[in-house]
Amino acid sequence: MYVDLVKYIYESTSLPIQNRVPGERVLYAISHRGPRVLSAPPPDLLSVKLVRSCRKLALMWHAADQALLAEAAFYSNSVQEAPALTGPDAMAVYYHLESFVLFSRSALDIASYVFGWMLPAPFPNDRYDSFHRLLNTLARHKEAFPEITPILASRDNPKGWVPILVGEERGRCLRDKLAHQTEFPIDYEDLPFTEKRHAVVRLSDQVCFALPEFLNVVRDGVLDGFHRLEESVPRGSVHT
Repeated sequence: MYVDLVKYIYESTSLPIQNRVPGERVLYAISHRGPRVLSAPPPDLLSVKLVRSCRKLALMWHAADQALLAEAAFYSNSVQEAPALTGPDAMAVYYHLESFVLFSRSALDIASYVFGWMLPAPFPNDRYDSFHRLLNTLARHKEAFPEITPILASRDNPKGWVPILVGEERGRCLRDKLAHQTEFPIDYEDLPFTEKRHAVVRLSDQVCFALPEFLNVVRDGVLDGFHRLEESVPRGSVHT
């Protein structure tokens, strides 16, 4: 039932599910194996939580698509040598970009609750309400979970998807800044070999993305990270 539900959720988006459906592997593990510790929540609650995370993944993907469409609509109606984000089109651009970042992090935080109970030993099963805490715990056991190596590599990359959504220091990542401090950092800059200015996302003096690159780095990274966490969960039916 839950697998059919997540497939239905993704059908209304462009999120790629041809090769594997996000959430399917863990939903199978929950129903056939269950958590390995007696203190874990009941399987139905874990399944519901995972479906909610999958819905946030779908919303993340949809928000990225809508942000590109909204920015293209704004850009086509602006003076392209000096665009200024104002008016109704600009409101749509900011709305979809901020939604994209918040949905991305929310999908990971909700999923962390499920993975915190379903990951195998030596991972210490417990209630994890944030991706930051889950990732820090996994990093201490990285030899046992080679699947997550690219996630940890992204964490150490200034242009990786992890530091955009999860900061080592509170309030430093883009997600925290959007939630508590500022608006989405979109700007327009000259690109090489063109007289027109184009949308960029400037996270710092050293880190800057073209808008489509930013969206793809984050959403592809989140989806790949979700799949890698799933691959760390055994599908078998034997409790350990």
